[in-house]
Amino acid sequence: NESRKSYVCGCSKGVGTMTNIQPAFTPLDKIMQEVTAVDEEQQKKAKSQPEVDKPQLLTKSLGYQEVENKVLALLPNAQIGLKLVLAVGVSCQFNNPLMLWMLFVGVPSSGKTDLVRLIKDAESTYYLDNLTQNAFISGERATKSQKVYDLLPLIDKKCLIIKDWTSIFSLDEKMTKKLLGDLVGIYDKEFTKFSSRRGNISYKSAFSQLGCITPATLNRHTQYMNMVGARFLCYSMPISTSGDAEKSYKSIFTNTDRSLIEKEARLYVSSYFNQIIQKPFNIKPLSKPAQAYLRIAAELMSNCRGIVLLQSATFKNEEGEEIKYYEVSDVQIEEPWRAVQQIILLAQHLAFVVGKDEVTIEELSIIKEVVISSMPADRSQALRTIKEQSGTITAKQLSDFSDRSIKTSRRLLDELTALKVLEKIKGSGTIATDYTINEHFKNILLLDTAEFLSSYSSGTETSDGIQNHSPISQTPSKEDTTKSLEICNVCNSKKFWKTQDGSIVCVTCHPPTSETNVKEWIEV
Repeated sequence: NESRKSYVCGCSKGVGTMTNIQPAFTPLDKIMQEVTAVDEEQQKKAKSQPEVDKPQLLTKSLGYQEVENKVLALLPNAQIGLKLVLAVGVSCQFNNPLMLWMLFVGVPSSGKTDLVRLIKDAESTYYLDNLTQNAFISGERATKSQKVYDLLPLIDKKCLIIKDWTSIFSLDEKMTKKLLGDLVGIYDKEFTKFSSRRGNISYKSAFSQLGCITPATLNRHTQYMNMVGARFLCYSMPISTSGDAEKSYKSIFTNTDRSLIEKEARLYVSSYFNQIIQKPFNIKPLSKPAQAYLRIAAELMSNCRGIVLLQSATFKNEEGEEIKYYEVSDVQIEEPWRAVQQIILLAQHLAFVVGKDEVTIEELSIIKEVVISSMPADRSQALRTIKEQSGTITAKQLSDFSDRSIKTSRRLLDELTALKVLEKIKGSGTIATDYTINEHFKNILLLDTAEFLSSYSSGTETSDGIQNHSPISQTPSKEDTTKSLEICNVCNSKKFWKTQDGSIVCVTCHPPTSETNVKEWIEV
C-alpha cells in the first residue's frame, strides 16, 4: 500500500510498516526494469556475437576466369551454378528493393552443397547446417548468467547459407510451418515478435540466402514451399555430360586428393567474393529487348506457380462409355511484380559478378533456366517436354515421356491450360486431343535467347508477344543457322559463337567471358 507505506499480507490478517518488515517478493516494476535492461543490453550485443574464425584470404587481385577455372577443376559443368552463387551472395551488399533467396535443387552427389560452400569463408556470409524453430528471434529471456542470441540481427547485410533444407523439412510439421511462416514475414526486411518473457522484439534485417534441397524432398513438401510463396527462386543442377563424367572418374581413379582441390577453389571464390563487393555497382539500364524478355519470363513464372483446384466430372461418349475428366473450380495466379523484380536483380548481379556493366544474352539465358526451375517440378518437366515436341503435345505423348498415367498427364495439362500457359486444340467430345503453348509464351519457350532478342528487334511488339516470326518446327541445321545469320545487324560482323544452351551470339557485340562458355565458333 503505497499511501500507507506498508505491506499487506496476502491473507489480510497482518500489516507491517516499511521499517519493521522486509518484503519476501520483488515489486513488479523493479522486475520489468531488470528485464528491459537485460534485453536492451542483449540486443546491443546481438551483432557482436563471436563467429567462427575464418581463414585468411588472398589479397592479390583476381579475375573471374581465373576463379572459374579453379572451380571447374572441382565441379565440371558448374559455370552457371558458380555465377548464381556469386550473384545471390553479393546482392545483400547493395540496396535492393527486395532480397534474393535461391535453392539449388539436385539429386544427391550432384555438387549443389559443394557449390554453396565455395563462399563459406567470405566475410559477408553466415553458414549453417540447420535451423531451430525459433532461430530468428528467440522467445527465451536472457539472464545475467545465460545469454540469448537472435539470428536475425547477425545476418543483416550477409548471405545466409543453409547447407541442407532437407533436414528442416524433416522436423515436426508444426515446427516446419512455424519456421517457414517466420520467413514470410522476414522477407519484408522487418520482423516483429512478441513473447511473454521478452515482450515486443523487432529487427530490421536484409540478407540473401542460398540453400540446397533434393527434388524428392521438394516435391514431397510442396505445400510447405507454397507457404513461402514466390520468395524463393530455384536452379536445377544440370545432369553430368559424358565428358564431365569422364573427368570425375579420372579424378577418382587417380587418387587425386579432392579436399585440396576444394580448399583451393573455396579460397579463390571467397577471396573473389570479398573483392567484388568492394566495387561500385554500376550496371547500365536494361535495353528494350531485355525488358520485354524479363517481363514475359516473370509472367511465365507467376502463371506456372499459380494454384489450380480441379473437380472431377464424367460424360458418356458415342459408344456409351463413361469418360472421366477434370473441370477447373478455382484458379489463383500471383501478380508478376515480385517475380519481375527478382529476375531483374538476379540478371544485373549475374552481369556484375563477371565484370560486365550491362545485362547480355548470357545472363538472360541463365534467367530462363531459373524461371523454368522455379515452378513446381511436374509443370517444369511438362514444359521441357512440350518444348522438345515443338510446342504441341497430347496427354498420351506426355504420359509416354514422363512415365505418368494418361489421366495424370491430362490433369497436368489441364492445370497449365487453366493457368493460361497452354491452349487446348479441341478434339472429339470434350477431351482435348492436343495442347499447344499459349501464343504469349511461345517465343520465350521455343526460341533461344538470341533468337528471341532478334525477333523483338525485327518484329512487332504486341500484348501477345513478338509477331512476324514463325514458330520453330524443328531444330535448324548448322547450314540453315549460318545462312540465316549472314552478318550481325548491329556491327556487321561475320563471326559468331554458340553458347552451351545453343544461342548464337555475335563475337564483336557480346564476346564470351571464357572459352568454356563456347560450344562452337561460327564464321559466315
